[in-house]
Amino acid sequence: MNKNIKIMIFDVDDTLIYTIDTAYKKTNMAGKKVYNKNLKKMDFVNLYGKYKFEECIRYWYNIEDISQFVNEYNNIKLEYEYIGNIEEIVKDIKKSNVIIGILTNSTKEKTERKLKKYTKLFDFIYADAEKPNEKAVLNIIKKYKVKNEEVILIGDSENDYQVSKNAHINFCGVNTGKEKWNNKNVKYIESINDLIKEGKIAI
Repeated sequence: MNKNIKIMIFDVDDTLIYTIDTAYKKTNMAGKKVYNKNLKKMDFVNLYGKYKFEECIRYWYNIEDISQFVNEYNNIKLEYEYIGNIEEIVKDIKKSNVIIGILTNSTKEKTERKLKKYTKLFDFIYADAEKPNEKAVLNIIKKYKVKNEEVILIGDSENDYQVSKNAHINFCGVNTGKEKWNNKNVKYIESINDLIKEGKIAI
C-alpha cells in the first residue's frame, strides 16, 4: 500500500453491495404497480447511479410527483447482497491507522438502510455527494486536514473516477459494477475482497 494514504473512501453501490440488479427489480416492481409500466433494464442501467434516484424516477416514468412510487418502492423488501466480508476488510484496513469513510450520491437514510449493522464501522458517511462534483471530497480533505495525495477513493463507476480526478486524489476501480476497468489506464482490483492480502492493504 501507498504508506502516505491516510483516508480511504468507499462508494457504496456495486462497490460494497451488489446494488444494481436488486434496485432494478424493486424499481420495476414498483413501476408496474403504480404506473402499469415495464421499465427496460438497459434504460435503468444507463441512468442509475449517475443522478439522484428521485431524478431518475421522474425521467423513467415522466412524472413529477413520485411520492406514491417512493412509498411502494420502500415497501418492497428485497435483501442486498454484500460484496465480501465488509467487517473483516474494514477492520484490517484500520490496523494501518487509515480513516475509512463513505461517499455516495444517495441519501444518508438509504445508505444506512443498505449497510445496516456495517454503518458503524465507518468513520464518516458523506451522502448526497453529487459526484462527480468534487466539493464533497474537498470538504473531507479540509475536515481531516490531510493532503489530496493522502486520500484514495475505491469505486465502480465513471462518476467515482471523475470525482477523484477532479479532486486530485488517488483512485482504485473495482470490477463489480457496470464499468469494467481492465482496458483502461486506471488502477483497479476485481473487488474489495482483493484489498487485503495476508492481513495487509494490497493497493
